Amino acid sequence: MKKQEIWVQGHRVNGEVHPAVLLATIEAESFDDALEELMQENEAFARHFDRRDHKFWGCTVFASEEKARARFG
Repeated sequence: MKKQEIWVQGHRVNGEVHPAVLLATIEAESFDDALEELMQENEAFARHFDRRDHKFWGCTVFASEEKARARFG
């Protein structure tokens, strides 16, 4: 197992830019396994995470900070 980071992309709301955020670092075999673990540990994440599109509250989740910050920082 290795440490998997789960990042949510930055976004813009009402003219304000909100940068990417590290949601968790979880020991897991894969990024998908880490997402499953986070859903078990965090009820709010589980409730607002779309597995099919890998989106949390409409923002894409990524396995790296670089990809999460690519659009809005």
